[in-house]
Amino acid sequence: MQNISYVLDQSDEQWIEGLRPAKNVGPEVTGTLLKLLALVPPTAASPATSAELEQQRRLVDKSGFFVPENFQDQRNRVLRSIVQRQGQREFRIALIGAYGSKCAMTGCGVVDVLEAAHIHRYMGKDTNIVSNGLLLRADVHTLFDLNLIAVEASTMRICIAPSLAGSSYEKLGGRPLARPSNSEYEADKMRLEMHRTLCKW
Repeated sequence: MQNISYVLDQSDEQWIEGLRPAKNVGPEVTGTLLKLLALVPPTAASPATSAELEQQRRLVDKSGFFVPENFQDQRNRVLRSIVQRQGQREFRIALIGAYGSKCAMTGCGVVDVLEAAHIHRYMGKDTNIVSNGLLLRADVHTLFDLNLIAVEASTMRICIAPSLAGSSYEKLGGRPLARPSNSEYEADKMRLEMHRTLCKW
């Protein structure tokens, strides 16, 4: 019950009277309780990831990041957010060229929603190489970063988390990953395998 008080307190809700919030409640427990208490909508992400996302949302709310001073400020924040998500300019342009302006997983050709996804997380300029990237539609990029979509390096086919079964993403499971125009730009199999090992399913 003190764990529940902790989660309620963290969500700026009134905690259970007489039961002070527990300390050092792990992300797995926090994520599970958030779902049970319906404080966040159901998500396919793991309880630990859900808890981390919720913590980041609270930090953003407290910092006022989503409270722009005026319309122009709001517009600039939105554009800055899009640019950050799409990835560094040169890296993204290189991936657009390599994948013929199409998402490597869905085949979507609307360039405005295509983002430069790192297979192995960004660790400076050396990781901004085409073989460490995939051109992905924005929503698929998010799922890839949340380890809900991956690629089996041995077959170069897309696999999806069981939690996505029954969703519109289910049809991606088993599809071959698109191959870039030049074989030297092929997605690095070792990095794909490293990403796949992060997926706990």
